[in-house]
Amino acid sequence: MRWNLTPVRHNSPLQAQNQRTGSLEQRKQQQPQWWSDRDRILIVVGSYEESEWVASILQSRYRLQIMDDDGIATLRRDNAPTHLPGIPRSEIRNLQHLPTQIVVAPLMALERGHNILNAQGKAAFGAVLFLNRPMPIPDNWQSTVQQLNAWALKHEKDSTLYEAAQSTLGNLTLAQVADIFYQNAAAEMVNLNYTAWSFKQLTKDERSVLCWTQLVSIWQIIGRLVRGGVPAVVHFIDVKFAPNSAIGEQDSESTSLLVATIKVLEPYIESEDVLALSLYGAFLNALQQMKPTNLNYD
Repeated sequence: MRWNLTPVRHNSPLQAQNQRTGSLEQRKQQQPQWWSDRDRILIVVGSYEESEWVASILQSRYRLQIMDDDGIATLRRDNAPTHLPGIPRSEIRNLQHLPTQIVVAPLMALERGHNILNAQGKAAFGAVLFLNRPMPIPDNWQSTVQQLNAWALKHEKDSTLYEAAQSTLGNLTLAQVADIFYQNAAAEMVNLNYTAWSFKQLTKDERSVLCWTQLVSIWQIIGRLVRGGVPAVVHFIDVKFAPNSAIGEQDSESTSLLVATIKVLEPYIESEDVLALSLYGAFLNALQQMKPTNLNYD
């Protein structure tokens, strides 16, 4: 599996797209057993709205190269009006029967439950481009629930939540404990839902929760591309994935989501945690292999 940080700052994302198309064609010619009928590209963005915008740009740019109107398609919600263009989410598994070569989809829409295979039963996509760094946005309830779940697991045995009540009420009943925990969780939920996240401003705990949330989603997307035991090409396009590396300087866990993810995973893998090694060992190894070439960190 080949992974690259391919930051786009001044150059067009379309140039990165051109490079990936050529790369897959070359691989198919050199190693047909791995790459035959896999010259399709998945472009991952942050939302359905972003996917429509990106697809419209690609369609105008590649109108001559991809003659079929459905050669570039967005993934759309299953409950979207049927007259809208794109592939319904529940039908993406039938990609092998479509003329589509490029699919633009939100990160959270394909993270699990989809086997997208070609006629040989191998992954239909040969490459994935993560076009922008995933970050929670204010008023995004899915992100809020993930963060709140992490808060609840961390504080389930936190006795300090109840000290103020105990000082006035004495020993608390189970119902009182549950009510206090609920009140604290509700306050945390409001805070999370209206927080404008900035990666550099995250605390260590907040960054850890974010990394676990995003690495699971990213790894599950990549999992769609290795079905059948085939290799895949993975590119992180957004310069924000590792902003300092993009200009030849050194990143750290406080500047780069990729570096922070490495630092979060390393203790679990190095301790030979069987579950962590089974689930994320290959993911960490692939991230670490980016270091000699284009991910600069200590």
